Amino acid sequence: MTINYRRTARLRLGLWLFVTTLFFAAPVEAKVTRYVTGNAGDVAPTLAGPAHDLGGGGTDVDAAIQ
Repeated sequence: MTINYRRTARLRLGLWLFVTTLFFAAPVEAKVTRYVTGNAGDVAPTLAGPAHDLGGGGTDVDAAIQ
């Protein structure tokens, strides 16, 4: 029986990449903080430059630009 060392090395590399991916892709919890208080003047701040419409190619694009 012969051992194919290239195949074994590829399998080990693939297993290592799979385990590493699972380790780094583990779910991480984020804490959301909401504040009820605030300044009413912050609701509509003045814009300081051009606005860009990054809409897709749908039929509602013309309405969004106007």
